[in-house]
Amino acid sequence: MSTAYDRMAVLLGGNESGRHVEMAEDLAGKLRDALRHAHAHWASLRSTDRLAARTAARDLDLLDSQAVAGGATLQLSLPIGRSITVTLGEEDFRSPKEGWPTVHSDSELLDATISGADHAAIKDALDTITEVLTARLREDAFETD
Repeated sequence: MSTAYDRMAVLLGGNESGRHVEMAEDLAGKLRDALRHAHAHWASLRSTDRLAARTAARDLDLLDSQAVAGGATLQLSLPIGRSITVTLGEEDFRSPKEGWPTVHSDSELLDATISGADHAAIKDALDTITEVLTARLREDAFETD
């Protein structure tokens, strides 16, 4: 982490150098690694039911003021020249695991079993995508009828 802090200090310090791009990429990689470890640690402290309940409650609270990802469909391009479709969703309110991610694929190549750390990482990724897209929404997207 000390390298990450050094990279942040240089980038925030405003000293222009030809290495800023490399340093920014390196910092992003180190922060992704730290986030993965944080997700794994957080998941190790909670049962899957508690992780799911916390996610569902947080999303419900957020819906008062911002968009929340309910799911996503993506293509995974594989090195073997094929692509598979993966659909991410959430268990609904009738499920004991409300808020837990669901993973479905058109291929048997994907193991759809989700661990607690996977849950945290998927939710974080969907939250990031939602933040980016929400910033691009027109103001009337938040108006109620």
